[in-house]
Amino acid sequence: MKKLVTLLLSLALVLSLAACGGEATPDASDDAPASSQNEESTENDNTENQIVFEEVVAIDNAECAVKITEIDPDNMWGYTLKAQLENKSTEKTYMFSVESASINGVQCDPMFASEVAAGKKANEEINFSTDTLEENGIVEYTDIELTFKVYDSNDWSADPVGKETIHVYEELKTKRSEVKELQQIRKCIDIVEQAEQRTQEQTHQTPRRKKEDISL
Repeated sequence: MKKLVTLLLSLALVLSLAACGGEATPDASDDAPASSQNEESTENDNTENQIVFEEVVAIDNAECAVKITEIDPDNMWGYTLKAQLENKSTEKTYMFSVESASINGVQCDPMFASEVAAGKKANEEINFSTDTLEENGIVEYTDIELTFKVYDSNDWSADPVGKETIHVYEELKTKRSEVKELQQIRKCIDIVEQAEQRTQEQTHQTPRRKKEDISL
């Protein structure tokens, strides 16, 4: 029941804050040193820019595995996908390559190829030139298409042991407005919980005062 009341009060606070044009809600943090407030501001900015990403499996068979584990949009080498490569063979060295790639339907070549020895794993980066993408009017990366090809590095004429095309969607990306809204709701819930705690403390103190008055 308390959780329901807390949630309803939080929603009411959010609506009142929106109606007031985003007026700042004073709380105990106003008395905090400027340095701690700056740290909190920096932390919030980092959260806003964060990309929420779940691991994408491109290939996973008896011979090899390819997984996209992370997106790094601010890498010094350009927009970057971090990949984990696994050679499950016991005796062959495999070449892991990106045969073709496109972003938002525009073809681009990350020129990616990496050898992995038998029974080993490797963590690699697939880099896309940000300048090239911007020249084609691409700023938001909403659809990344990759075709992976894995083959025996000592026998290029042999059939690939793995070949798959995947789409990595960056609806992965949490919109700043949504993050801000969640942060505001969290802040409102904290305020309500603090107020509730103070009320409970005052309620416990009142009977004690009455007892002291009676004893006097």
